[in-house]
Amino acid sequence: MLMLGRALALSLTLVSATVAFASPTYRTITQFPNGTFVENIGVRHDGSLLLTTLTGPELWSVDPHTGSTSIVATFPNATSTVGLAQYSLDIWAVVVGQINMSAFEGIPGTFGIWLVDFKHTKKPRVVKEVPVPAAHILNGLACCDIRGRLLAADSNAGIIYAVDVDSGVSEPLLSGPAFEHPVGGFPLGVNGVRMLPKENPDALFFTNSAGAVLSRVSLSSKDEVQSVVGPDFAGVDDFALVPRALSRKTLAFVAFNNGNQLLRVTRDGKTDVVLGAQDSAVLPGPSSAQLSNDGHTLYVTTSGSGGNLINGTFSEGPRVIAIDVQHLI
Repeated sequence: MLMLGRALALSLTLVSATVAFASPTYRTITQFPNGTFVENIGVRHDGSLLLTTLTGPELWSVDPHTGSTSIVATFPNATSTVGLAQYSLDIWAVVVGQINMSAFEGIPGTFGIWLVDFKHTKKPRVVKEVPVPAAHILNGLACCDIRGRLLAADSNAGIIYAVDVDSGVSEPLLSGPAFEHPVGGFPLGVNGVRMLPKENPDALFFTNSAGAVLSRVSLSSKDEVQSVVGPDFAGVDDFALVPRALSRKTLAFVAFNNGNQLLRVTRDGKTDVVLGAQDSAVLPGPSSAQLSNDGHTLYVTTSGSGGNLINGTFSEGPRVIAIDVQHLI
């Protein structure tokens, strides 16, 4: 999600992060025009990538080998696509709504979750909309809790909603200080949300951009929030979880949007800088990350011109980057 903290000149620190290894091999898969804001990324079962954009109501597909791009779905009565999660095999859930990008304010009553079906036809079908009328600005999206409900983060309100696709019912599931932003301060609290339901259906991981943390919460107890890393990373955005089957050391790769860095977080809470630097144009404004299906490659989106001006002067269109993380897993 867009980090307004850049304009607000948040103080950025890297107290806990170190560079503990050689920079990995990486390449740019594709780049979008300046003025586009790429927000989130997903990896389909065939290895192709899906992207959402805050600057248009579209869902994009990207071939990670050729870099070719195409719009695969467009949503009515919306300005933005935001969160993204696979709901079932090749059926994807997409957060859609209206955002005033100049003021960066969501329009309450416009947000909902749409399902896009890639299974049965060569052309994907938009098959269902589930409104979340109480949401201020829906952001991160995860699938699914033990009842099969999607979990959607309202960054402005500091609430995680449980959304039942079958019944169309959405209700607040998690709230409180761990999910909120300070009154009058940086306006984004809970941001990215991820879980690995096959590994632990009770554990939800989330970032709080204002709180500068990556945390874990138990969905059954709801009040057992544990900080994994922070509070040293003001402006953390989305992240990719690493299954234990791939690594017993690395827990997550985190897009540190305001720091222009990709971070690796280990299971014992240590943090390393994988790529980028505060004053570097290597990774300007990373917004999200996801692992390839084989776990060898990490795909990272950058927010481009909607994000940081490097040294107050440099900006570029958003990119999709492939990073070889085999030696980091």
